[in-house]
This record gives sequence, C-alpha cells and structure tokens, in this order.
Amino acid sequence: MAVALIHEESSLRGPLFASQALSFGVAHYAGIPSGWLGMTLAGLFSVLMLLLRRRWGFGAALLAHFGADLVILGAVFTLATYPPT
Repeated sequence: MAVALIHEESSLRGPLFASQALSFGVAHYAGIPSGWLGMTLAGLFSVLMLLLRRRWGFGAALLAHFGADLVILGAVFTLATYPPT
C-alpha cells in the first residue's frame, strides 16, 4: 500500500490525500456497483477511511472496512439468491 510507505502526517493532507481517494475510486471501476457510481462511492469511502484512521487509528479503519465488506457481501449474496424482477 503506497500510503503506508509515506510518512503518516504527509499521507493525510493535500494532493496525496486527493490522489489516494482518486486512485482508489478508479481501481474500483469494475467493482460492485460498477461504473461512475462505484468509482464515486469508493473514492468517498477512501476519504472516510483516511479520516477515520487519522482520528481513531488503523484498527478503527480496519474494523469499519470489515463492516462495509460484510454489507457488500450480504448484498451480493442477496441479489444472487433473489434477483430483482
């Protein structure tokens, strides 16, 4: 992870902050949901995770990410089992 290689304080401000969110969003273009909506949501999630890590530490961000993964996995399983009509 590129952010982990950069000093803690410098990775949470300015252009590096924005580039982290942008690159995370672009990397999730083919995610769920896909396209521009997925990119935007992933970019916003990245900003939230960076702010969470800054305020309460890595463990809080990791726990929040795990919770989000559970919600996404539940949505995928639900839609795979009961597709929209």
